[in-house]
Amino acid sequence: MSTTTEVVAHHWAFAVFLIVSIGLCCLMLAGAWFLGGKARGRHTNTPFESGIASVGTAKLRLSAKFYLVAMFFVIFDVEALYLYAWSTAIRESGW
Repeated sequence: MSTTTEVVAHHWAFAVFLIVSIGLCCLMLAGAWFLGGKARGRHTNTPFESGIASVGTAKLRLSAKFYLVAMFFVIFDVEALYLYAWSTAIRESGW
C-alpha cells in the first residue's frame, strides 16, 4: 500500500467527522436564513429601552485605568488558580 492510502485508511473517521460537522453547521445556517423572519420597518434598528426614547449614544469613552484594573484582575485570578493547583499537589510531590 502506498503512503496516501495508509493515511486515508488510518484517518477516515476523522474526515467523516469533519465533513459531517461542517455540513451540519452549513445546514443550520441555511435553515436559519430560510426560515428566519425578515423585519422590515422604519423602527427595526432602534433599540428598545422600556418604551423610553433613547437620548444620545451608548458609546462611552472609559479611562485606561479601568482596563488596567481588569488586566490586573485577570492576571491575579490566573495566578490564584496556579497557586491553588500547586497547594493541592504539594503533599504528593514530597515537599
